[in-house]
Amino acid sequence: MNSKLFLSITVLSFLLILESCSATAKKGNEGFKMMYPIFRFYFPPSNAYITGANNSNELVVQERNPFRLNVEWEWISKSRHGGLFLRNLDTQEYLCFDKIGKPVVQKELNFNGCLLVVSMAPLKMFGGKKVSYPKGVGPVYPPPWPVLIRPARAKQRVWRLGFCSNGHPFINGTPAKGACPVWILPRWWSILIMCPVIPDRCWTAACMSTSLTYGKRLRCPQECLNQIHCLDAMKTNSALSNLLPESGK
Repeated sequence: MNSKLFLSITVLSFLLILESCSATAKKGNEGFKMMYPIFRFYFPPSNAYITGANNSNELVVQERNPFRLNVEWEWISKSRHGGLFLRNLDTQEYLCFDKIGKPVVQKELNFNGCLLVVSMAPLKMFGGKKVSYPKGVGPVYPPPWPVLIRPARAKQRVWRLGFCSNGHPFINGTPAKGACPVWILPRWWSILIMCPVIPDRCWTAACMSTSLTYGKRLRCPQECLNQIHCLDAMKTNSALSNLLPESGK
């Protein structure tokens, strides 16, 4: 057999194997992702998503790239216990409160520190359609659209999950200490926007580009822009004012 032909066949076979492995891995990853509903949690005052800090176990809202894998969280419902766990899809760490009420991420699942309750606004973030949830109670499987939520610890003393505009968390047990003392809390310090994950069809170079102004990304469909940016989460002030007229500090 001609050596060039043999080499071409070998390379083609190798590429086909790689493609098959890639497809299998993608299918397996998609299956893993479907185990629990997955969401991103956006904090308007800092224009960022909740993640674990790079150099500590502190929970922060400083990541502004909606395509980063570490902004995705699994919603693990524990309806029998009246709450849920949030687990980071990338690191497999749980969102918890430590002994002084500071929001952290940790590998170990501590029931009292990690079980959360979520108050969910009985109104779609945008569009104005009513959804019939009892006041202060969210569904076991949240709706696939952006909604306003207010998370808190479920057990023992109620500790709310909240942040300052600098992205650091509020420490419930020592409110005057840390990088987020009570006197610099923004008005809606304990409100997050729960956003669905970005659809696969929107993971394109055009939509992921950071060099273009939001809303003018090259060839990125408007539908994708809406989903990527949580139906334009930058315009939430009016919605927050209507739903939550008081700061709730």
